[in-house]
Amino acid sequence: RALSQNFGGARQARMRLLREVDILLACDDTELAALANIAQARRVRAGTQLLRAGEQAAGLWIIEAGEVLASQGTTVRQELHRGSALGGEELVEGRQADLSYRTSVDTELLFIPAAELADLIREAAPHAANAHDSVETMRLLERVHMFAQLPRATLRLLTLAADVRQYAPRDVIIRQGVPSGQFFVIKQGHAAVIARSDQANGTSPLRVVARLGPEEFFGELELVDGSPPRANVVAETALLALAIPHEAVRALALGDNAAANSLAQVSSGRMLALREP
Repeated sequence: RALSQNFGGARQARMRLLREVDILLACDDTELAALANIAQARRVRAGTQLLRAGEQAAGLWIIEAGEVLASQGTTVRQELHRGSALGGEELVEGRQADLSYRTSVDTELLFIPAAELADLIREAAPHAANAHDSVETMRLLERVHMFAQLPRATLRLLTLAADVRQYAPRDVIIRQGVPSGQFFVIKQGHAAVIARSDQANGTSPLRVVARLGPEEFFGELELVDGSPPRANVVAETALLALAIPHEAVRALALGDNAAANSLAQVSSGRMLALREP
């Protein structure tokens, strides 16, 4: 039983590592599990040459612990650490390596042979070829607590549904009382949540309820109960945000218990903040 638990823990750790690799970003969890099964764990000594400039990559190397130096001639161009990979772009693009790679310290790596990688990425996961443009969006969604445990396939669909929007300082992104139909995730910049209490004459003062920054979201209360927004959301700085239709979030994410519970917790806290002090 202990052996089984240790094996399961090691497999989960390997899956987490594979999820960090950008070239595998569009692979879903089934495909990552297949890669985890064929990946070979290797420990190499400091100074080992993994790939030379001008050579064809024999496979994909993924750093688990340690350091690999990427060099052009005698000049070090990059220092690669956990989650970094080498050989993948060369394999996908069918070209020789531009840089040479060697370990600077004793390093633990996962190695996926070229043939197996090609089978899974080019045939089983053709969507991976289009992953480059979606890397930043998927990485952002993975860092949002509400979406962190969603399967890769679900994150990919949310990424496809997302629209990147740009706002200038003082732009009103959501207006109190006016349905937006969108769930927003801040990519860059900051926004203020500003509310006016319900009064018939509409003369009650505005107050800042919250300030939000990168990886935080808004537009969730309208999603949860279908009521019009209870506050304005205004860009305090130049702001980039993902806008995801409520229908997409509801269909793709809220069936997941962890995502639904996370949303409920945030919504409850924000409802309390909206009440008069």
